[in-house]
Formats: sequence, C-alpha cells, structure tokens
Amino acid sequence: MACRVRHPNITALITSVDQKWMTMNTDYVDKTCKTFRSRLESIIAVDGDFDYRYFWEWTDVQSYIEFILTFATLGCLGMYVFLDKSWFVETIGFAALITEAMLAAPQFYKNLKNRSTVGMSRKMVLMWLSGDVFKTVYFYLRAAPVQFFICGALQVLIDLAVIGQCFIYPNKNKSLVK
Repeated sequence: MACRVRHPNITALITSVDQKWMTMNTDYVDKTCKTFRSRLESIIAVDGDFDYRYFWEWTDVQSYIEFILTFATLGCLGMYVFLDKSWFVETIGFAALITEAMLAAPQFYKNLKNRSTVGMSRKMVLMWLSGDVFKTVYFYLRAAPVQFFICGALQVLIDLAVIGQCFIYPNKNKSLVK
C-alpha cells in the first residue's frame, strides 16, 4: 500500500516503500524484472513498426498517427468505391459490430491466462454489463436487424463470463465491487 496511501512527508513515503519492498517475494521481483527487460529488448530490436509480433508496441507517436491516418484513408476510399455494393457495406457493418462485441474478450483472456482478476476494476465490468444489457434490450424492443441483437447478446455473455471470473479465481479482495 506504499503508493495508495497519502503520506504526511517524504520520510514516511520512503519508509512505506522500503517496508513493501522488504515483504515482496523475490520470485515476483525476478519475474517482473525479466518480463520488463524482455519487452524493452523486443521493442528496441524492432526495425519497423509493422512487425506483426510488435504491432501495438509503437516506438513513437508519429508511427501510430501515420497508421491511423492510412487506415482511415483506405477505409474511406473503400467505402467511396464500394458504396453501392450492399455486400461490402454489410461486411463493414458486421465487422464493426463484432469488433465492439468482443471488447471485453481481452480482459477475459488476461484473467484466464493469469488465473486472477487482480487489478481489474469490477465496477467497470458491472458498468459494461449494465450498458450492454440496456443496449441489447433496446435493439430487441426496436426490432433492429438480428445482427445487432446477436452481437449485443454476445457482449452480455462475455461480460457475465468476466464477472464469473471474479468468483472463480482467488483474490485478496473477495467482494465483487471494489
């Protein structure tokens, strides 16, 4: 709790950090340092940002902005050229829906891989769930096209799976809302 508690002065902060450091498991410290070093070395080793293994590890802001602008330009060009092709518009629409529907999947995978929900905001997941339930009910009541309802239901199921992980994996804080 060295950094979560407000300390009256620097000496108290240093004492708190020292106490926390002394109680840390050496295996945890070794693993953290090795992981950080390997990530840092992999970022340095990349000659270009388009190596698929390091796709989201941008080395600078300019490369990221260039990618986003290129992606947006190609997307606009594609829409302009194929606007009258219903198969293209439907494919883009479904890709957008399924992308939104899978937003919680990385959190689910991370929890599954770590077999823990430590560091995850349970309030955030409950807000995801409430929003996705309301949205799915809205799609149903408004008789939206079936893909909206299916993707909304998928979102709700993934949210419930993430919430289920809060009960399955042992955690220091057992309450659902932290």
